[in-house]
Amino acid sequence: MIDPPEITYMTPQLKAYIPMTVPRSQVRMVMGPALSELMAVLKGQGTRAAGPWFTHHPRSDAEVFDLEIWVSVEKPVVGSGHVMGGI
Repeated sequence: MIDPPEITYMTPQLKAYIPMTVPRSQVRMVMGPALSELMAVLKGQGTRAAGPWFTHHPRSDAEVFDLEIWVSVEKPVVGSGHVMGGI
């Protein structure tokens, strides 16, 4: 049996992320370089990941894959290159 859903309230967290739209066949080839760019920007701005990185997938169809590589950060990140900052 499935437990009833629960509402959980959390404190907003700072994040850094890279949004991408790529052909589905290219996802494996872009993930590594994008993650490297993300971590390099964090290091260059004197901050670091405050947790594990993960991906968010706003849209997926047969040909195109929208994805965002996210990581929570310790302090705000200023957009640089493909990297964006936010909450």
